[in-house]
Amino acid sequence: MDKLANQFFTSTESFGKGMALLMKYNAMQPCDWNTMESFLMELGEGEDDSLDRALNYSAAQLLENKSIIEENDLLKKTIELLHNKVMDNSLYVTESLASTQKEKAPLLSELIEKYKADCENRWSTKHTNGNGRDLFPKLDLFLEVIGDIPVNEIKKESISIYKRLVYKYPVNKNKKAAYKDLSIDEILTREIPDKDRISPETIGNHFTKIRTFLGWCENNSSFMMPDLKKPIISSPKNTTPDDEQRQAFSDEDLTNLFESKEYVQGTHSAPSHFWIPLLGLFTGARENELCQLYKSDVYKDIVAGIWVIDINQNGETKKLKKPNHKRIVPVHRKLVELGFIDFVESISAERLFEDLPFTRDGYAQYFSKWFNRTYRNGKNCNVGNLPDEKKDFHSFRHTVITQLQNVHNIAQPKTAKLVGHTSSDKSETTNRYTKPLSVAENYKIISNLKFTVNFNKIRRY
Repeated sequence: MDKLANQFFTSTESFGKGMALLMKYNAMQPCDWNTMESFLMELGEGEDDSLDRALNYSAAQLLENKSIIEENDLLKKTIELLHNKVMDNSLYVTESLASTQKEKAPLLSELIEKYKADCENRWSTKHTNGNGRDLFPKLDLFLEVIGDIPVNEIKKESISIYKRLVYKYPVNKNKKAAYKDLSIDEILTREIPDKDRISPETIGNHFTKIRTFLGWCENNSSFMMPDLKKPIISSPKNTTPDDEQRQAFSDEDLTNLFESKEYVQGTHSAPSHFWIPLLGLFTGARENELCQLYKSDVYKDIVAGIWVIDINQNGETKKLKKPNHKRIVPVHRKLVELGFIDFVESISAERLFEDLPFTRDGYAQYFSKWFNRTYRNGKNCNVGNLPDEKKDFHSFRHTVITQLQNVHNIAQPKTAKLVGHTSSDKSETTNRYTKPLSVAENYKIISNLKFTVNFNKIRRY
């Protein structure tokens, strides 16, 4: 009996459904053909196929028992009708689907444009430009690799080619003479040195954006093949430990930098060039957090009577890496001695550093280039210019964090709150519910920062 059942049913569940329908059918006996036909036509989707299988199974049982099924005219009519109905429906669905896909499958570019429009409708006005600058070039690269073909023709093999391309993609491709004119095929076939490729973090960002897009396509278009995102379901891991991705500045680095001719002779051509490295050294703040500061972000806390820097994203062009990075950082007394508060009070502009223009990625682009050109690669300074060194402006953050935690034994969660990091303590209590320290408490922590630089040599801006 089990062997016979397996010829007609794929599972115990399908067998049970078929037998239940067969019982209903048998309960109607005897009846005329019109009544039976009405019953059959009212069967739901899939039920006609189940009953067809059950009747054939029942007929096979009768044959096994050498019964004479040919004498049962009603059973023969029922099986014939059900068989024709199933075949007609299957043929209709197959032909309709093939016809629809052949005639109406949209091009990949059309779905991308619809996805962009959908994203822009969901984004807030403040973040539309920034989100678009991050997402749209990745979609354009995906389109270039796959080709502008009907979306029902996209195969997983094409996604795998895209994956290979992203793993080899040169960083700043359109800005480097060696790579800017390369085609997709040339990138895929050329040996791109690891040092010239985009980082694992950037690769993961590409894959995340395209997986989200493909998921949107599956939910919004009946033409997309399912599970196209499987080849890029995983992202590469950055195997470099966090503390090795950037290195802290050494005492020698800081001396070379802040006792350079630019600081000693007062040759800085813009206030940002003078103040932002000093602010980085005494706050540990990120480069763009400092470049985008408003004059109103620097004020004296009424309760503590201490000057502070309010790091926030209040303003259309201001942004933080994450919303919870907003914080209040006390102004170190050495900054006050060097004239930072005097500088703030002397300007009439809305922003502290009007010399820095807003670009696609914020206000830090031009400053970052100037800093690397002047100090990292400058012949008079050469900070972090050795082949095995990984030092740039971000090294100020590592310098501050390293000194507070390793030299002054400040607890990691306190340091994290001060510099706008997520605590390495993964508990919900620490990261969500621990309140920031008071301004006075943070001032005590920040006052621990001391460096071997002779700041008396600096000529005030």
